[in-house]
Amino acid sequence: MEDSSPASREQGQFDVWFHDVDSGQARRLTFDVEVDPISPSWSSDGRHLYFTGGNELSKLDVRGDEAPRTIAEGNFPHLSSDGKYLVYRTLFQRPDLFYLELESASDPRMFVEGPATEGEPRISPDGSFVAYVSDESGRNELYVRRFPSGEGRSQISTDGARFPRWSADGTELFYLRGRELMAVPVSTRKSFEFDEPKMLFTMASPHIYEHAVTPDGQFVEVRPGEETSTIAVVDQWQSFFESANE
Repeated sequence: MEDSSPASREQGQFDVWFHDVDSGQARRLTFDVEVDPISPSWSSDGRHLYFTGGNELSKLDVRGDEAPRTIAEGNFPHLSSDGKYLVYRTLFQRPDLFYLELESASDPRMFVEGPATEGEPRISPDGSFVAYVSDESGRNELYVRRFPSGEGRSQISTDGARFPRWSADGTELFYLRGRELMAVPVSTRKSFEFDEPKMLFTMASPHIYEHAVTPDGQFVEVRPGEETSTIAVVDQWQSFFESANE
């Protein structure tokens, strides 16, 4: 499952944990990290995690005993399905999007540059496009560009968007509009094409800041509480959708 390792606070310290949705078991993956780690992203083989600590991107081998290794400066990391690219936001002068070719020793490369604030990049499952959020219109909206060239910008939302996610087969984009989970049918076969966004359902918590879509179409949300946070699996989203459209 993508993003099934949330960052969790225990005894005043954020760490990255592995949470098995089926069994409910949890395992702590980071220890004694100086800056709270957030925004973990899985490798496709489930062996490595990439996460942010402060403004540093780190790589962690979840099967080994070694400490996380810093690989770049930035945040909001997301790994391509083939494990070749890592796209992220950097804060050198302003929030822009960069990417790394992980199989080479090349320097970070620019993906989106401009006067606006960009963030939350997500590479499509086929690796050909990146969805991201930008405030170039005056508020956060969802955009898509071809990857890695950065060409062909498409604006998906017009009334606010955060936290984009691709479906496992790359035929849908999901994002949050406030508490509403929106779905957009898309095609990435040749050029990028998309239909009008539709609301699926309203998230239970007014403070959702992380969510994920499993390969079989379930939705997972992190519900922050006053003292603890809850990971909830929304496996009856179709009934939510039907109720919302009656």
